[in-house]
Amino acid sequence: MRRGGRRAIYATLTPPQILYILNDSQSKVLFVSNAARPARWPNPLAGHHLKHVVRMDEARSGHLSFSEVRARGREVLARDPNAVRARVAEVQPSDLAP
Repeated sequence: MRRGGRRAIYATLTPPQILYILNDSQSKVLFVSNAARPARWPNPLAGHHLKHVVRMDEARSGHLSFSEVRARGREVLARDPNAVRARVAEVQPSDLAP
């Protein structure tokens, strides 16, 4: 897989496969559907590029809920309505697509 490519992490993957995807993608944020992460999976924040785990259901210790992410976005836009436009202006043609 080429760096920066998208690849889903399924419950059926082994820990080495999950670690490969996390390391290869250099993802900064991992979205997970719910608390059903199998216990055999590695800690997603341990030794990777990840800065955040966003859960689509309620937040748990060390994770953000999707509603929290939305609320933070609203706060940023309330302080600076042009925040998104400014970030878009920073994108260069040589940047990797997420």
